[in-house]
Amino acid sequence: MTGPEYGKYGLYGKHGWLIRHSSPKCPLTRQKTPPNSFVQRILPLSPTRRGICTEFLRKVLILNIRGGGGRWYPNPCLQQSVFAVLDTRMSDRLPFQVTSLGSAYEGLRLPAAVLLDNIRSMYNVGSFFRTSDAVGLEMLYLCGITAYPPKPAISKTALGAEDSVAWQHHADAREPLAVLRARSYEIAVIETSLHSVDLYEWKPAFPVCIVFGHEVDGIRPELLAMADTHVRIPMVGRKHSLNVATAAGVVLYELLRKYRELRVGG
Repeated sequence: MTGPEYGKYGLYGKHGWLIRHSSPKCPLTRQKTPPNSFVQRILPLSPTRRGICTEFLRKVLILNIRGGGGRWYPNPCLQQSVFAVLDTRMSDRLPFQVTSLGSAYEGLRLPAAVLLDNIRSMYNVGSFFRTSDAVGLEMLYLCGITAYPPKPAISKTALGAEDSVAWQHHADAREPLAVLRARSYEIAVIETSLHSVDLYEWKPAFPVCIVFGHEVDGIRPELLAMADTHVRIPMVGRKHSLNVATAAGVVLYELLRKYRELRVGG
C-alpha cells in the first residue's frame, strides 16, 4: 500500500484516510502514526477512479491534531509518501468520484461550453472556472472585457480549476459563437426576456453553448439575436436575478442532470 500509486485500492478505513509512513511520527503534527490495523475497510476502484483517489491523496491536507482539529495545513511532504491521516470527522471530504454514487457519472463528459461576455468581476470568472471543472465542461470562452488567467483574483476563487478547464479568450464574442453554430451547437442565453423558457422546462439539444453576460447590463442585443434559445431561472422572491456565478451553478447542474437522464435513457 506504499509508493506513488498507493496500490490498487483507495485507502479509506474506519478511522479515516491512511497513507503509510516511513517514520513513526508525522513531521508536522509530531503525532504517532496509527497502526495499519486501523484500515478496516478498503474500497476497490476502477483505474479511472483510482487515479482520482491517488491525486486526492497527494493533495490531502494534514489535520493539526494538537490544535483540536480546527485548523488545516498543506502537507509539503506527501510527495515522499509521508504519513497523513484524515480524521473520521472529515471523512465526508471523500472525492465524489470514488464513492458508489460517483460510479453513475464515470466517463461522463458534459457536451457543453460556456461563453462569458463582458463579465467585470474576476472573482466571478474564477467561480465559473471552478463550476466548469465540477460539471466536466468542454470549454470556457472568455470574451470582451472578461479577465482571463493568470490573474490572482481569478485564482482566489478558481482554486486551481483554471489549470484543469480548457479556455479561450476572444475580443469579440460573436466569433466563437459563429464557430459553435457551424458545429451544430445550440446557443442558449441566460436572460430574463419575453422569449425565455423556464430552465426546468427547457429541453436542450446537445451540444450546447450557454451564454452569460454583464452582471448589470446583461447580454448585448447582438448576442441575443444570435441565440437559438432564451432561458431564465425561476425567481419566486422579491428579487428578479441572481449573481451571475450563482446562476451558472444552477444552470450547469441542471444541464448535467438533463444530460445524464438522456444518457441513461439512451
